[in-house]
Amino acid sequence: MIDHQCCLYESMEVQFASAAMLAQRFAYGLPIARRPIGLCADGCRGAAHHAPVPRHAPVARWAQPWNSPHSSLQRRGTHRKVMTKHRSPDERATQILDAARACFMRKGYFATKMDEIARESGLSKGGIYFHFDSKRDIFRSLVEREYNRDMEFIDGVLDAENDIATILIGLGEHFVQQFAATDKPRFTAIIAEMAIRDEEIDEMVQELQESYIGRLASVLERAMDEGQVRRLHATSAATLLKAIIDGIQAGMAVGGSTPDLEKLLETSMEVLTRGLLTDEALG
Repeated sequence: MIDHQCCLYESMEVQFASAAMLAQRFAYGLPIARRPIGLCADGCRGAAHHAPVPRHAPVARWAQPWNSPHSSLQRRGTHRKVMTKHRSPDERATQILDAARACFMRKGYFATKMDEIARESGLSKGGIYFHFDSKRDIFRSLVEREYNRDMEFIDGVLDAENDIATILIGLGEHFVQQFAATDKPRFTAIIAEMAIRDEEIDEMVQELQESYIGRLASVLERAMDEGQVRRLHATSAATLLKAIIDGIQAGMAVGGSTPDLEKLLETSMEVLTRGLLTDEALG
């Protein structure tokens, strides 16, 4: 009795083969049966002599879907899998915030759409909304991040056991570097625009501003107690110092000529430590 197991597989190839599969097989140099459809090597006519092919029977390798581990395309390495790198929630949030900031810098807050933030970040809109409730929520998080970065540095400088001149120079150098090497002035202008239009963001900016001024005022009071600074209203003096920084940022944000920041820092320290008027003028 002839074993017609071969016919079983031959019939399966007939069942699953399509014009596209045959063309694909030809394109990749795989062998194509030349004998008549349904005729096995032993001369029988498949379906005429044997039972129908079971539905669970194995499929010929070349007829497998392209993403099957048994597919000839997979085995030949023709298809390259795209792997998505796993990131922690904090890393994903940072990825989204960085993308959103770039979009806001190009088009402003109101002209930027969530679709653009998704494209910039390389994530889906669903991925964006998993981390943030809205575009406004993203912007608020950006404002917090911007100020937290500043305050982290400022706290380190203000908490150091240094004289007031060293502290002021350290703060000045920090902002000079920020203004010269980053787009911080322009983004600060975008924050100011949003604060005018959005009451909640305005309240948040005011709270952060007061925190900054309060920390600086406490350092000035300490310097007064140590006899390094003459007696002044500490909060007013801190507000004035912050206004100088904000004014320089605003001037650079609107596209004016960039000042010589090193010379500006030097002159600012001269004015702060010695004043504008000479001893003769003070008479």
